[in-house]
Amino acid sequence: MQSMKRANKYDKSVSQKHVMITRAQRELKWLKTLKPRQRQSLKFNLQSIEKSSLEVLDFHNAKLSFEGLKRPIINGLEVGIRRGQKIGVVGPNGAGKTTLLRLITGEIGLDSGSIDIRPGVQIGYFHQDHRSLDFLLNPVEQVKALRPRMDYGEIRALLGRFQFTKDMVKVPLGKLSGGERARIALLELLLGENNMLLLDEPTNNLDINSIRWLEGILSARKSTMVIISHDRHFLNGVCTHMADLDYGALNVFPGSYDNFMIVATAIQERIRADNAKKEEKIKDLKHFVSRISANASKSRQATSRLKQLDKIELDDIKPSSRVSPYIIFNQSKELFRNVLEVQNVNKSFDGIEVLKDINLMIDTSSRVAIIGQNGIGKTTLLRTLYGELEADSGMIKWSENANIGYYAQDHNADFEKDISVLDWMTQFKNEKDDIQMMRSVLGKMLFGKEDIKKSVKSLSGGEKGRMIFGRLMLQKPNILLMDEPTNHMDMESIEALNLALDNYKGTLIFVSHDREFVSSLSTKVVELKEEGAHYYSGNYEDYLLTQL
Repeated sequence: MQSMKRANKYDKSVSQKHVMITRAQRELKWLKTLKPRQRQSLKFNLQSIEKSSLEVLDFHNAKLSFEGLKRPIINGLEVGIRRGQKIGVVGPNGAGKTTLLRLITGEIGLDSGSIDIRPGVQIGYFHQDHRSLDFLLNPVEQVKALRPRMDYGEIRALLGRFQFTKDMVKVPLGKLSGGERARIALLELLLGENNMLLLDEPTNNLDINSIRWLEGILSARKSTMVIISHDRHFLNGVCTHMADLDYGALNVFPGSYDNFMIVATAIQERIRADNAKKEEKIKDLKHFVSRISANASKSRQATSRLKQLDKIELDDIKPSSRVSPYIIFNQSKELFRNVLEVQNVNKSFDGIEVLKDINLMIDTSSRVAIIGQNGIGKTTLLRTLYGELEADSGMIKWSENANIGYYAQDHNADFEKDISVLDWMTQFKNEKDDIQMMRSVLGKMLFGKEDIKKSVKSLSGGEKGRMIFGRLMLQKPNILLMDEPTNHMDMESIEALNLALDNYKGTLIFVSHDREFVSSLSTKVVELKEEGAHYYSGNYEDYLLTQL
């Protein structure tokens, strides 16, 4: 703790200050633009159950390895969690963040060591894939299964506060959007008598307003929490501590995500600066010894300098598995006129109107962000534009030379075959591409020579996402349709993707809940509402100004 405090006193770089000031200004601008008239906010105020002791959980020399991995996923972990702490866990994809939560719940066991969970601790777990839900049930039935004594009116009122309409509560969960299922899973979690919450990517699929609602709920709740998330704004708004998981070690820092980045960077910079000074001193001492060692009269001085050399120890700079993928999207053929024309497109499911009179005119090189609350039809619109769904009426006309690359929100169906990573990517090679090209693309997506041999079924969500990026790189599309591409990605991958899309010369149409991602990329905004689509020129900040 003292070392971190000392490190924090060192001057922070101008760039770090600028980033934090910019983020704060964006957040302030957002807060000023929020108005109750936009849509009814989600409401929930159940109290947490506090029965645990001050010490909630401790890892004691915990070790865990998985077959095929060079390094242990958990290596000699010694860390404790205390009541009321809200710990955000960050780390590269595949570092073991989800594994850490599964160890706490007992889904998997340690190779050695122990996890000491205190009496009275009641754990609630929010899974990435919402596996706690029965997708055959509708929202009312799902809540009834958890709270059988709650009458229908109470359930409907509760679901209404979670933005579920009278039509939506009759729809099986399997047919709801990812964001709607996420809200039901969060409701289920919050209804449980839990005093420790484990949340694995809780903001995935939620719209921007819902994320802000969740921030408020979790900030106000007094439960102990361990949260995995790639959303920097969310981590800053909720967490009291940050935990960095890398190479099997877990280092905990007090404060928000921004504080963690400042401290971690300062510590590393200080170690490098101190080592540089030590290396210079070692060089000077060695030069002195070599210069006078032949002189017998000065042998005592040489011996003294050698003793000084023995006492100088360079501080270890801990290795990190944090690496960024190299993503670059090129076009096989450039477009020079209007890319897409949409006229009066409508789409309904089971009598429920999802898309109503959608009209779009998109020209080349546009970057169009599609926003709107969960369930409003953002994913449906992208799937309809791509041709995965057929519109009930209306016209969709793409440019004659359109080469569309599609990044789906849920791409598990793309990885159903039990084949190797290399064989999977080879399916999408061009006529002129050879096996070395496939290896090169996979290497850019951070898959090493051993990784390419493993089954795609064993890949994490982030690794599957990088595989799709690799496929799009081979395709060289001049149009990209992307539905929540930052889901499951670590910070390094998000930044690499952000840069790649910023440099992309083609047309981009995307859905994202990541506020910074949307702000940095969008040149046009399409907001979907129940009455239809609304169009705004400029980026996301420009859109917010129109809501004043």
